[in-house]
Amino acid sequence: MKKLQINIDKEATRAYRLKYEQQCSCAYCRNYNKTFKMKYPQTSKLLTELGLDTDYPLEIMPFQFDHRSNEKEYLSFYPVKGTLDEHEINLVSEELAIHIFKGSHEKNPCPNPQMEEPYILIGISGIRLPWVLDEDPE
Repeated sequence: MKKLQINIDKEATRAYRLKYEQQCSCAYCRNYNKTFKMKYPQTSKLLTELGLDTDYPLEIMPFQFDHRSNEKEYLSFYPVKGTLDEHEINLVSEELAIHIFKGSHEKNPCPNPQMEEPYILIGISGIRLPWVLDEDPE
């Protein structure tokens, strides 16, 4: 993995989560929270090292459900208090595309957090999680 050129404030990131982020109770988000850490342990570890809790993303976007594999596709975003030396960093971990970018960018694809600048956003795409809830995924 590429060495990240990020300066982060883990305590401010954790404090933000405790103050502003709440877990969504919809079925898609509950399924994400139940399965992400198990399916993607290395990516979960990376997020934890940045001061994040994988169960509290800024945004989870559910996409297609694959009936053959019983998996739901997701895109998620996490805010991190800090700065990035480059405009963006793209990584691959466990077949996931991880896009780390300056959060104040005008083309930000997710809701802006209530975090004061400077902050970084981490977008994770290619997430495919097994559907483990008793509820219908569609």
